[in-house]
Amino acid sequence: MSKLTEYDTTAGVRGLGDRRSVHRVHRGLPWMQILLVPVAMAAVIAYLTLRSPFLYVPVVAGLLYAGIAGLRRIPPAHGVRTAVVYEGGVLLAHPRSGPVTYAWQEIDSTGHDRGGSDIGLASGGLRFTERAPVTAIWPAGRAEPVVLAHVVRQNKLSEALEAGIRPRVLERLRATLDTEGAVRLGDLTVTDEGVTLRGGLSGTAAAPAVIEWRELAPTTAAGPSLLRIRTGAGRCDVPVRNAAVVGDFIEETRELNV
Repeated sequence: MSKLTEYDTTAGVRGLGDRRSVHRVHRGLPWMQILLVPVAMAAVIAYLTLRSPFLYVPVVAGLLYAGIAGLRRIPPAHGVRTAVVYEGGVLLAHPRSGPVTYAWQEIDSTGHDRGGSDIGLASGGLRFTERAPVTAIWPAGRAEPVVLAHVVRQNKLSEALEAGIRPRVLERLRATLDTEGAVRLGDLTVTDEGVTLRGGLSGTAAAPAVIEWRELAPTTAAGPSLLRIRTGAGRCDVPVRNAAVVGDFIEETRELNV
């Protein structure tokens, strides 16, 4: 039985439905290292042809480079090695603990740093830091996220995760507003009357700013975890999970109350 068939069986037991996409680990080389490959090969060929002692240094350097570059391509021993997106959730395969499944309703939020973050890697016995796109999910009831830093096609993975949880998050926000009359999202509170910002637009005010719907400009996501609030008096970026979904919820609530 192949690994993917095993994952499909595990997902089927959880009722996650059909498979949508697969994201595996890929250890690519930076473009500068790729350019150095023909240089190292030329040095080795020149040494074998000319047998000159002056070529010892480039030959040794080329062989060392090839060895280190090859070791860096070995996938990290820790972290998620494969992410499989299904109709009803996602399966995350770990190299040591096996696959873990999350139905969409078991994920509170997702986030994606398109610009990349500095992540520490241990690969092929080497430890180093490199900048790479990072996607993360926050399972319900867990304070720490599950980071998906090593799998390929991060943008597609992030879009699939957000599309999966979006209807559930919106439903949860609507239900909270209906039952409690307010949705508290860190420094931001949403009610039928408008939004309240703890610390005001500047973030330093002694009293919270209460912004009625007629005063609030359309909200936009300034990032995966930043919501931009604007009024005629100024603007500020408020940290929230699922900023795009929260922005849609605020605009939906405004339309119902203006």
